[in-house]
Formats: sequence, structure tokens, C-alpha cells
Amino acid sequence: MSPVITETTASGDWRVGMFAVPDIAARFLPDGDIRLASRLLPSPSARTTLDWLARWSAETPDAAFVTEYVGEDQGRQTLTYGEAWRESGRIGAGLLASGLVPGDRLLIIAPNSLAHMQVALGALRAGIIYVPIAVQYAAEGADPSKLAAVLEVIRPAGVYCGGAVLSPLLADIPNIFEGQASVAALMDKGGDWAAPDIAALDPEAPAKLLLTSGSTGMPKAVPYSHALMTHNTQATIDVWPFVTRNKPVLVDWLPWNHAFGGSNNVHLALSQGGTLHIDPSGGRPDKLGISIEALRTFRPTFHGAVPAGWAALLPTIEADVAFRQAFFSRLDVMFSAGAAMSADLFDRLSRASALVRGQPVPIVTGWGSTETGPGATMVHGLSVQPGCIGTPMPGVEIRLMRHGDKHELRVRGKSVMAGYWGRPDLSAAAFDEEGFFRTGDAGRLVDPERPELGLMFDGRLLDDFKLANGSWVNASALRMSLMQRAGGALRDVVIIGADKSYVAALCWVDQPEKLERLFAAHNRQNTGQTMRIMRFAALSTPPDAGAGELTPKGEINKKVLLSRRADAVAALYEEGTPQ
Repeated sequence: MSPVITETTASGDWRVGMFAVPDIAARFLPDGDIRLASRLLPSPSARTTLDWLARWSAETPDAAFVTEYVGEDQGRQTLTYGEAWRESGRIGAGLLASGLVPGDRLLIIAPNSLAHMQVALGALRAGIIYVPIAVQYAAEGADPSKLAAVLEVIRPAGVYCGGAVLSPLLADIPNIFEGQASVAALMDKGGDWAAPDIAALDPEAPAKLLLTSGSTGMPKAVPYSHALMTHNTQATIDVWPFVTRNKPVLVDWLPWNHAFGGSNNVHLALSQGGTLHIDPSGGRPDKLGISIEALRTFRPTFHGAVPAGWAALLPTIEADVAFRQAFFSRLDVMFSAGAAMSADLFDRLSRASALVRGQPVPIVTGWGSTETGPGATMVHGLSVQPGCIGTPMPGVEIRLMRHGDKHELRVRGKSVMAGYWGRPDLSAAAFDEEGFFRTGDAGRLVDPERPELGLMFDGRLLDDFKLANGSWVNASALRMSLMQRAGGALRDVVIIGADKSYVAALCWVDQPEKLERLFAAHNRQNTGQTMRIMRFAALSTPPDAGAGELTPKGEINKKVLLSRRADAVAALYEEGTPQ
């Protein structure tokens, strides 16, 4: 049962009652494995995601669900809950009248927009499987092999493009819908908004496919059923009951083809009748000012970013009193993902938020993957250290499987996929003998004597590498140590040295002159060969998102970046072993 929320205590702390108290069962097995699960039982979840839409269309039909800035002439347009419900029915009927049938796949190749949401809801309403993919797959000059691999696995019966079709690979798809005009045409063709009936939907059948691992290999498709999606969202609400206190407001750019943006964030708003304001910046560093103005205007209750994103916001938070007041005025939590936040950044954000709210706004994080729905663990407490990824969510089991001197995080539960779409070979290899999904991530308990304190992220197993002498380098731990030491001065760092004689680093930094002092201090305290950074260099230009050097989440794509910066990497090793 969720705890009762109170606004303040006698001391005026508005944070009391925000989180469920972690209650974790832990088993330590003789072979070194550790099993973790929450004792909190999952609350009943909605039958489908569309049940949420139907509810709010009846209770608050004029409330904004999604808003989008469409230009100076038209300003920001709004899709209300009532409109979203009616139009999903008409578009769903229009898709069926166009020849698609339940179970067919509809690709959506479009940025976040009202039209994207309308078509996605229409497909879901008709029982047509919604498949959002990154616009870069079909962009001019894109590698055609990835889109070809997607089409081979998905075999779509239709595609909606936000603009003109660019890739000739799409030409043979039977139904092509282009731009806003096609959305209007589908509504006209569908006519009656009351059909299709969501009661006819099978909540356990695939409703959406999300692509994963496109940055490291050919994309794989992960099926999401309505039951998986509603269960994962309800588990989040169970440990974060504060989201039921006020309707969530998000200002977000994360693409909807990404699990956190398209499932966690959209469903956080949809499940509670909240509002998602699309941030038109697309997460681009050169458009930070656009994000800042959107945050100033709409004052979110929930905001998530990678540590580099929080570091980019920090100067404005500290210098602009009006922005700081607006941003923190009703913010319940700051969500940090992708890497451990430095202690300095953590402390400065906490101090700044306390100036506005009296008490620091909690900084929380979680862990999971596209295959786990996406959330598997979540921080739900006020006093957690940077790098903590929380405890298993209700209904989730974690197996910490010994892997050398680390433990791999493996996951089992209702929010975990059943297998990759159309790839039984990959599916078989993705699960262990007990049905736990192998994530390839490592974790460790903060304190084995107190499992309720949660887990610390311990890096990607595949990020580790060997030097030429066979010594293992824990690249993830090294990167996290440097990020925390830099205190926000280092936007990100790539650790390299596989099969080389020493470890080096390629850095993304705003002030390159600080690198010498940073690495000197690091090396004074780390004398071992696998921890010392013998050479380093700053990127001559920031990572290029358009070229794939940044992932859709805004994190560095190491494989692509090192390939495109091969000269910079070679320069770090061209003069032999440094003394």
C-alpha cells in the first residue's frame, strides 16, 4: 500500500511521504550469487495504456496532454485528452480502412510531435503494432544497412513519416503516410471515433516495438505489451507515490523511440492525467537556451537529464535567480541517468534547490534497459550517494551473478521482455537458465549488511579491456572516478587502451586548461598501471549528434566517436610509452 502523502511536517519539510520505504529481501548463495527482490507487492495496474487515456478524456477532457511549439506564427499547439481519445479512434479506424489489420506493424519515422502522438495512439487503438524508429535511420546520407535490417525484421505494413520520405528502401511499403495532411486524411477515412473498442485488445500481445543496440550493432526489436507497460509504470508509482500528489508536468526532448522518453516519461504523464511539453531543442548543446526558456515557462514537476545535461544547466541555475525560482518552484525530483553524478554537481544542485524550496529537491536515479521495460531498480529515498541506482522495483527480481571480480545484474519480472521480435536465436542467448535477462551491466550492494540501501552501478562488463600485458582495466570505474573528481568541469571522458601499453583518455571539456591539473591530481592518488592516465587530449570539437557520436539519450557513443576521431586516438600513442 502506498504511504499517505503530507505536504509538510511540523519542521516544514515538504518531502515527507514522497517515497515508499525500501523493503528488500536478500539471499546470499554459496556460489557467490546474490538474489534481491522488493517485499512491496505491485499494485493492480491498468489493463492497457489506452485505459488511462479513456479515463482522463472522460474526467478532464480539456486538460493538455501534449503540447508542441510549431513556430513563431502558430506558437505552441495543444493536444487535449479529449482530442487525443477521439482522434485515436478516428485514426485507428482510418488505418484499418486503409488495409492494415491488427498485428500489422506501423513504422513511425518522425520527431516528437502532436502528429506522432496522434498516429501512435491510433495504431495502439486499432491493435496495430506501433514501431517508432529514429529519424536518422531514414535520413539523407544514412547507412542504409541499418534501415534494411529493421525492415527485414519488422516487415511493416505501413509507415508514417513526419516529412517527405527520404530513403528509397521505404518505397515498397504498401501504405505510406506523409506529414500532417495524412493524419487529417486518416481521420476523415476513419469517421467514427468510438471505434475501435479498446476492450477487444489483448493486453498481453505486443503493442509496441522498440529498437535497441543500434549503436553497437544491427538493431534488435523489443516487444512491449500493454501489460508490460502499465505494470512498469505502476511499479514506479508504487515507489514514487509523490506523482499522485500533483499531476506531473514534464518538459522533455527524449525521443519517443527511446524507452525512457517514449515509455517512462510519456506514461508518467498519461497515467496521472499530466502534461508533457515537447522541448524543441532536441537535446542539442547548441540549443540549450531553448530548453532553458521552456523550463522557465512550464515549470516541470519532474525533470531528467544525464549528468552532462545537469552540468550544462547549472550555470544558469546559479546565476539567474528568476530561472532558478521558476525551475525549482514545483519540481518534485531531479532525475539523473546515464552515469554517476559528481559529488560537486550533486551538492551544488541541492544547495540551489534548497534556496527555492527550503529543503533540497531530491536527486534520484534508477537503472534498467529497453529490455526491462525500462525500469528495473529505482532510488526512492532522500539521502543517497551519487552512483546509487536504488533497489529492485516491486515485481522485479535481481540476480547478481559473479563475473570475475564483479557481479552482472540480471533481471526477471513482468516488465522484462519475453524475447526479441523475430530473433529466436538472440532471445535464447539473452536469458540464463533461470529465465533472468543478461544485461551486461555490473552492480554491487552499497552495504551487504543493509540491502535496503540499494545497489551501486559498477559499469558495463564489455567496457572493460586488457592492456597489452594482459592487465584488466575497469574502464567504467575509472571513468566514474574521473567524472566525480572533475566536479562538472568534465562533460564526459572516453577511456581507451585496449591492447596498448598504457591507459589514455579522450575528453569532452569546456575548459581544456583544467585537464592537466585534473589528471595530475588523479595520478598522484592512483599509482597502479590500470588506473593511471598516461596521456590525455581534449576533443577538438564537441561530439556530433548528427554523426552518431552521441546517443539519443545524449551520452557518448564510444564506438562511433573513436572511429571518427581515429587521428586523435593515434596521436595519444604515436610517441611510445610516456615516462
